[in-house]
Amino acid sequence: MTRQLSGKKYAFLKNRKKNSQYTLFLVLASVLLAGCAHRIPLHRPLGREGEVRARELLAAIQQRQKIDALDADVTVTWSGYGRKIHFRGGLQAVASGRFRLSALDPLGRPLFLLVVQESTFTFLDTRQGSGYTGPVDSDFLHRYIPASVTPAILFSLVTARLPDMGLDKVSIGLGEREGSLWFTFPFGKNGRWLAEVDVARGLVTRQLLVDGADNLVVDFYYDGYPAERTTSGKAESVTLPTLVRIEDGLLPGSTVVRLDRVYPDHDVPDSLFTLAVPRYFTILQVK
Repeated sequence: MTRQLSGKKYAFLKNRKKNSQYTLFLVLASVLLAGCAHRIPLHRPLGREGEVRARELLAAIQQRQKIDALDADVTVTWSGYGRKIHFRGGLQAVASGRFRLSALDPLGRPLFLLVVQESTFTFLDTRQGSGYTGPVDSDFLHRYIPASVTPAILFSLVTARLPDMGLDKVSIGLGEREGSLWFTFPFGKNGRWLAEVDVARGLVTRQLLVDGADNLVVDFYYDGYPAERTTSGKAESVTLPTLVRIEDGLLPGSTVVRLDRVYPDHDVPDSLFTLAVPRYFTILQVK
């Protein structure tokens, strides 16, 4: 059963006890932040030789084999105000902008399920037999996900993937942390996509998006390189962080996504991103 829900009065989002877990999962599951006050990193100019070496490093990183799909067991944890809330589940995603994130009970049964199919999303609370669905580009979802962060951009942020742009569009500076460089790419309308890279390891350690008014949109930190996955019975290293940390934002505090186990990415079928909602579920259609 599907009911229409439009305008700004999303009754089920009000801060009521029965909806607190419902809303909290969506915020944590989105792994996203609204704009927040945060200091944008300062950069120092490079010399001519340093600029050449930095652009060679960037070219090498961009030519590295890219991760186009992710299938992993995850633990998501939020900490703040002396509290800690976490859930274990599964995350499947592809670079085009499809996501499936589930929170599981101790027996492996889904409690909550969020699926993003590029332009639409569906969220289900299996315990209550209810949920909601609608377009990704909706006022409702923008309460949790900044409008400028598309599902495809989110995939890049979660997997520490740099924008695929020509070197002529990138500016470079020395970071405040020793041994780090900041690469700045154009983003949206007069915005910036900043990426911090550890020079010695050639790894992305932080990415943040800034809008045209220098307001921070999202801020991601990375650690735990490399991830390992088993393919054909053999373990292989993957240039992927196993710890993704998001600071401040919609939920004050710190949100950490840990990849507990990474599976071969060719095992992510399209069918995972199509939900067959049981007829007895009550689904709210948002706009």
